[in-house]
Order: sequence, then C-alpha cells, then structure tokens
Amino acid sequence: MNKISILIVLVILCYLSACSEGGIGGTGGIIAPDPSPISNTTMSGQGNKGPFANASILSIQTVNNDGSVSNVVRNGTFSDLGAFTFSAEAGSTQLVSINGSFFSENEGVTTSESIELKAVIEVGDSQANVNVATHLIHQRIIQLITDGMATVTAINVAEDELKIALTNILPIPSSSFTFTDLVVINRLGDGMNEEANAWLLALSSLLESYAIQQSSGSTVANLSLFLDALSSEFSTAGMLDLNPRLDDLLAARKSLNPDQILQNLFFFDSSFKSELLRESGAVAETDIADFACGVFAGQILCVDPITAAAAEAAAANTAAETASVAEASAAEAAAALVTAEAASSADASEATAIAISDAQAALDAAEAAAIQAAMQALDAAEADADDEVLSAPPLQLTVIALATSINNVVADMNLFIDSDNDGLVNALDDDDDNDGIKDDEDITPYGN
Repeated sequence: MNKISILIVLVILCYLSACSEGGIGGTGGIIAPDPSPISNTTMSGQGNKGPFANASILSIQTVNNDGSVSNVVRNGTFSDLGAFTFSAEAGSTQLVSINGSFFSENEGVTTSESIELKAVIEVGDSQANVNVATHLIHQRIIQLITDGMATVTAINVAEDELKIALTNILPIPSSSFTFTDLVVINRLGDGMNEEANAWLLALSSLLESYAIQQSSGSTVANLSLFLDALSSEFSTAGMLDLNPRLDDLLAARKSLNPDQILQNLFFFDSSFKSELLRESGAVAETDIADFACGVFAGQILCVDPITAAAAEAAAANTAAETASVAEASAAEAAAALVTAEAASSADASEATAIAISDAQAALDAAEAAAIQAAMQALDAAEADADDEVLSAPPLQLTVIALATSINNVVADMNLFIDSDNDGLVNALDDDDDNDGIKDDEDITPYGN
C-alpha cells in the first residue's frame, strides 16, 4: 500500500471515530437541536377596576431578560364577569394589558369610557389578575428586571415597596399576598385572601373617588392619568410622594360610602344574591327571586319584601299615630298660649309676646316635621314591597331572613377605610362618622 492510500485510510478512520464520539448524541462533532417543543401554559385571571366588560381587549407581550418588551402583541380571550385566559411559555415573563370599560364600584354603573390597566407576571401556577395595584407597580418591575433582578424577586420587591408607599392613606395588610391573585369580589377569586382583596378594593375605590372629585375632566380620564402618573413616579425608586395630594386623598377617602360600594358590587351580578340565599338554606328555592337584600354596616341583610313591607308599614302607622298625638298636643298648647296672651294685661312686656310667638313657631315646626317623617316612612315601606334592593335597614329585625358578612360575596373595604379620619379603620370603629350615634343605630353610618 502506497503512502497516498495509507493517508486516505487514516482520514476515513479518523472521521468514523469522530462520528462515534460526537455525531448525533456523542460528545463531539455536530450537535442536533433539542427536539422537545416549547411548553405553553394556559393562564387565567380577572380584569378588575371594578370588573372589566366582556368586550375589553386583552394584550400579551413578552418581557425579555434585559427588561425590553417585545413588539409582538398576542391576544387572549375574555368571558363573563371580567374573566380571561391566554397561553404563554412556562416560566416566561409577560406584560398583560387590558383596555376597556369597567363597572364602577363607586357609582354602580359600567363606564362609557375605557381605561387600560397592566400587570407583569411570571407564567406559572399563580393567577394572572390585572388590577389597580398591578398597574401601579408594572413599570417598577420592568425597571428592576432591567437592573438585573429575577422576575419573581422583582415582583416581590415592588409589591412590598408599594404597600409601604401607600401607608399615608391605607394600613399595610398583615397577610402576605401577590397582587396578581387579588380581586375586588371574593366570589370571583381563586384561593381567595379576604384581607388582601379588601385592601385592593379600598385602594381601587379611594383612587376613583379622588378622580371623581377633580374639578375638570371625566372620572375615567382623570383616573387613568392619575394611575399612570403614580406608576411612572413609583418606577424609579419604589417610592411615592403623596404629600402634595394628601389632603385631597384623605377627603376622597372620607367621601366614600362603603355600604353603597359594597352593595353596588353585590348587585353587579344577580347570581350572587341567588347563591347566597340558596347556600343559607333559610329560603325556599321558589322564593329566592322575591327576596330583597341590602348592605348595612358591612352586613348583607335579606328579607321577604312582603313581610318586611307589612312590618315597616305597621311601624310607620305607629309613627303616624304618634304624629297625630303630637299634633293635638301642639294645637292644645298653641291654644293655651293664645289664651294666655289674650288674658295678659295691656302692659305685658314685649319679651313675653316674643316668647309666646317663638313657642308657637316651634310647635308648628315640630308638628310639620313629625307628620312629614311619618309620611316618608310610609312611602319607603310601600316602595320596598316591590323592590329587589332594600333602601334602608328593616325597622323590625324579626323580618330578616338572612344576615351575613359582606365577605361572603364582596371584599370588605371597611378593614382598611377610616371614614372619619380618627385613626381607626371602620371595622374597628363603632361610630364611623363620629356623630355620637353607633353605626348599627345610624341610618347614615358614614355621614353620607
């Protein structure tokens, strides 16, 4: 064998050896691509300001390891009550955006204008809820990722920073939680944390109340601008300077009517009332539709409207009888005063005449007020007979078929709202408007 033949044989042997060592599955040579497909995970969540309308637009964008956001926008699917789903690569970081109208818990109606809220999530086992709190921290999370922080760590840091930044207007919750797990209606949550949900509802309602009180612009536009400004300010160092706005924010907090807000959310979907009465076992299935409910001092009260109306009408009749007695007494007193005046001597002092006149006027006013109050009570009783919503607590407690905590349906914002700014949250304060009347005896426990 000549030298050329030997060289060819050696080259062939060397090549074969390399293939057996590396090749496909070996330690050298050409490495084949990993044939395993990318694993996608389906995420679900709720869009909450109040709940977003079904026609809202859900957009998903990947957040890269350097904090940049992909220009590729994907869409998810909305369903009932603000719920949505989307798919993304497991373990990836995603920016979730919702743009649409929403149910205003403060005003009890669905807005005609749209707002956009965002959240940064790591795709995994948790919920992907989007709300006011997630919006306030989404830019901060992206900044921390840009600075080299892992997504989960960045989310935890931003959440803790925001709780501290808001302490001038809301206490820090005692429990730990992730903002993307929160909803304002407990019944729509998964793995619900009632205290954390209450904190979110308090924050959401307070910021909307602030937007409502602005002198110009629509509520939704004002709210959107305010949220974006706070999010931008917070993104730099995880802090907020609320002092320039603090007086207005505290006034907005004081103007909130928690019972009305909780009632608005309770009646957001008719199934909440039906489910609650069904679960109580106190009401026959065939009678559920006839019951009227309302929220008073953080409790849901439900009554048979016919029985309740009869009881309230009886109470109103009693009030009317009392007014009649007062009227007769007033008339007798007035007559007595006139007689006394006529019988007085011609040189009676001017002060005496003025006193008699003032007494007469006071009696007349009392008489009119008593009659008006009795008529209003009768009108209210008649209105409640055909109404699904109780306009006032039943005068006769014996007609209440169900009394339960609002937590069974809606997050109780009273855990975090201090209506009279006295340093006690409503849940720990038995006089939330500081008027000397205990909340359970006060027709307007929050002063509005």
